[in-house]
Amino acid sequence: MLMCSVVCRKANVSRLAQASIYVAIIASLLGCQPTTPGGGATTPTFSTPVVEKTILPPMTMTPTPECMPVIGVNLDVVPLSTSAVRVKITGLNPNEQVTFVFYSEVAGQTFRIESSHLEGAGENGSLEYIRDGLVDRTSGVPFKDWRVQVIHSRGVACATASLP
Repeated sequence: MLMCSVVCRKANVSRLAQASIYVAIIASLLGCQPTTPGGGATTPTFSTPVVEKTILPPMTMTPTPECMPVIGVNLDVVPLSTSAVRVKITGLNPNEQVTFVFYSEVAGQTFRIESSHLEGAGENGSLEYIRDGLVDRTSGVPFKDWRVQVIHSRGVACATASLP
């Protein structure tokens, strides 16, 4: 304030202009203070965040997701022999990675094979995979009915096949 007074006198600023400058300076200094609705200054308060914990009921995990078809993605499973199938999937994104899961059950005995195709879908969004060895490894007996799942980044395509 003293500096403004000296500068204002040297520049021949009128007393009314000096008063206006003082009021502007004081208003700008007071304008930065937090106030309450009643006009008094307040001190800032900090609140501790509330953390809520939700306990979910127990869930049964399935080995792979259920079928989640995607429009435009088609799965075709064709038996080739008593122990082999050809799986063709179309409508994938180029280079989309997939995992093949084969399930079969006979007289309470289940058989599961899972394999990932490392190459991914072709540029046209299709992929063909031949799976042989769909037999019981201990007895060599082929499982006849198979459920095939192809898991990709946007869903799960499912089909069934019955081997001869």
